Amino acid sequence: MYSSRRTPKANDPYGEFHLVLNKVHSDADRPSTEWLNMGYWKTETIFPKACEALALLLCKSARIKNGDRVLDVGYGCGDSLLLFLTHEDIPQLRSLSGITSLPAHHYKSRVRMDELLSSEPGLAARTSVELFEGDAVWREGVTSTQHPLSRYSRRDFDVIFALDCAYHFNTRREFLEESFAHLAPGGRIALADICFDQTPAGAVTLLLSTILRTMPRANATSKVDYAAGMTDIGFTEVTMQDITEDVFPGFMCFLSTQSMAFRLLGKSIGLLQTLGARFVIVTGTRTA
Repeated sequence: MYSSRRTPKANDPYGEFHLVLNKVHSDADRPSTEWLNMGYWKTETIFPKACEALALLLCKSARIKNGDRVLDVGYGCGDSLLLFLTHEDIPQLRSLSGITSLPAHHYKSRVRMDELLSSEPGLAARTSVELFEGDAVWREGVTSTQHPLSRYSRRDFDVIFALDCAYHFNTRREFLEESFAHLAPGGRIALADICFDQTPAGAVTLLLSTILRTMPRANATSKVDYAAGMTDIGFTEVTMQDITEDVFPGFMCFLSTQSMAFRLLGKSIGLLQTLGARFVIVTGTRTA
């Protein structure tokens, strides 16, 4: 594993607020999971289980195969990384790479991964693991050339996985372009993401990017434009599954049982949905 040190950003969207959300009755002190997504609440009622369900749904959509090389973008504190290596429904990987933006999350993930690989040496022999700290979008002269999506990197991936994070990227379009360049022929990208029924008006995009701080204005796009943009980049077999009703309502209901800060977060998600936001599973293939 390696890391690239950088100073935390003041506008990074996540810190350690998620710990209290992950705590369940069986946790005596610090929770055993540190999930950071909104969850898939179709059959779940507990936050960590809903988060795992969303990750598994995205894994299924990615159509991961034995021996695949996977890049997990925005892995947070590492729960999705651990899931890739330990869940019985996920095929054995040849390699697992990851990138996340917060230094504290990167450090926590490295510690958790080291603990897992030390306790199960067979995993380390089977799957090579490499974790990186930095922005999802590689930039010339700003980001390390070791970044997995750097134009100087020779890495190719069979699956690029972005769980509930790409709408934050500055910009998502650049991330998709860089991802396409690093997918092997036949490789797939899978995203759990947010877009809109219709392209929001300028005032709405300003609200999203400033007051709500949900996403850069360039990412506030319609479902039609999202899919068309992927096709324009070169992706084929582009699919989009709208799972809004199994994400937003359940997450908001859960947040309503938490402290005032979380209840306000739930209200902002409700406003986001009122403005036409949709939670979608998006996939695309690089055929050549």
